[in-house]
Amino acid sequence: MNETLGNLDSLRTAMDNGEFDAIIAMSPENVPYTAGVGIWSQKVIRDRLALVVWPREGEPTLIVATNEEGYVREKSWITDVRAYSQHQDSPIKLLSDVLQEKGMGAGRIGFEPAYLTTDYYLELLETMPEAKLESCEPMLQKVRMIKTDTEIDLLCRAATSTERALMATYSTARTGEKERDLVARLGANILQSGAELPSFLFFTVGPNTGYAHPDPTDIELQPNDVLKADCGGWFSGYFSD
Repeated sequence: MNETLGNLDSLRTAMDNGEFDAIIAMSPENVPYTAGVGIWSQKVIRDRLALVVWPREGEPTLIVATNEEGYVREKSWITDVRAYSQHQDSPIKLLSDVLQEKGMGAGRIGFEPAYLTTDYYLELLETMPEAKLESCEPMLQKVRMIKTDTEIDLLCRAATSTERALMATYSTARTGEKERDLVARLGANILQSGAELPSFLFFTVGPNTGYAHPDPTDIELQPNDVLKADCGGWFSGYFSD
């Protein structure tokens, strides 16, 4: 993800006109939106926080684990990148240090409470006792409602590419194939369609189609079986479904 896709001008305007001294983007959706880089491990390892500190004045800071630092420095447009050692350093302590450094120890700070775990939230309260912590989720949602032309093009490409991958899997399914092999082919087709990674893969056969999202099995496709799929890809920090 080498270019900034999000409507950052709108975000800057919202910050200028709003009441936050800084916001902290921390979800797997809003970190790529603000930083221009998708960090896949953030989705699957919940305590590996990635944080974008976006102040009302000055440049943003991106906080990541050390094992993501090299990739992030190469891909993100944000030049101030700080890293912590997972299982050794506290990402919240580093976040607090950055906020204090920016003169916001007693500031009004927006964050994403729907994403931050209770343990991390309590630690943030302890390390920033004078700060006023409030949800910035409504502001981010409002900013993201207005898509840039680049975003619209990407979303259209993601949708059509995923549909093409799905139809290619349906059209090549043959009697006797195992369900897990069909799932594997669907994943490969999504990658070949242009996604960086599959975001989720479900391709069910026969009796398993009665379940919403079961694990793939060795059940074999029989004549007249129903096939059902639910899948998506990760396209530059955006998801198809």
